Amino acid sequence: ASLGQALAAAKDGDSIILKPGVYDEAVAVSKSVVITGAGAKPSDVTLTFDGPRTLMVTSGRVFLKQVALANRSTLEGSAAAEVAGGSLVLEHFEVAAAKVGIRLSDGELDASNGSIQASRGILAQGRSKAGLLRVDVTAGLAGISIDGMGELRVESSELKASGSAVEAGQFAKVRMSEVAITQCGANAVVARSGAEVRIARSRLTDNKGCGVGIDGGSVTLERVRLERNRCGVGFLGAGSLESLQSEYSRLELGPLAIKPGRERDVVVKGSGNIGLEIPEKK
Repeated sequence: ASLGQALAAAKDGDSIILKPGVYDEAVAVSKSVVITGAGAKPSDVTLTFDGPRTLMVTSGRVFLKQVALANRSTLEGSAAAEVAGGSLVLEHFEVAAAKVGIRLSDGELDASNGSIQASRGILAQGRSKAGLLRVDVTAGLAGISIDGMGELRVESSELKASGSAVEAGQFAKVRMSEVAITQCGANAVVARSGAEVRIARSRLTDNKGCGVGIDGGSVTLERVRLERNRCGVGFLGAGSLESLQSEYSRLELGPLAIKPGRERDVVVKGSGNIGLEIPEKK
């Protein structure tokens, strides 16, 4: 009669097939199961709720395939999915939420071939791990926020946000390759508080802020194109940049923008770049 009842009857390793339709309920999962939508596309099978969260994973490994996940609540903290201690695998999916798309609290996310639309796409806290492959993220505020020594991997994806697409803080580790980040209303990527960010074979273009903003973090750019942003890399405070074979062009404030008085707190190195001269350390 409902997904909740099916989950209550399921054992570890069981599979649940959902017929096409809208499932208006909140479900909590604490076991390893596979939930598959039987529609031709993810939106044919929609799990939605108007409350704090639609899907809650507290333990086990939950596979959600060919399903659309939504949350209609406008209350702060509401999320389409929350993973606290468990693991969520999304394949051929859609996530839509008025507030947070996916919240991770010491949880793991592995998402591929899908889309996330929310005020905040992914909010990861604690020792969380998230991996995105061919996922489009469109956010009203921030695309992906990760801190607390979390780890983020993004490949072959496109990110857009009214704020920043990726915010890394508190010793988070971020790895991105073949990623397009465009049309952000702020710095496309921000590295704070000891965060380590590496971006390869990607483009950061047409953002109202800088391509990268550094305030206490370290960033490595390898074969990255930074074009039509306010600046290439902006230093709001201390931090380091290693730029390798990257291209800087049509930037309002130039390839580098360093906050006055913080020049000695900044390290810039690299080689093989176009449009960037490595400043001599004084």
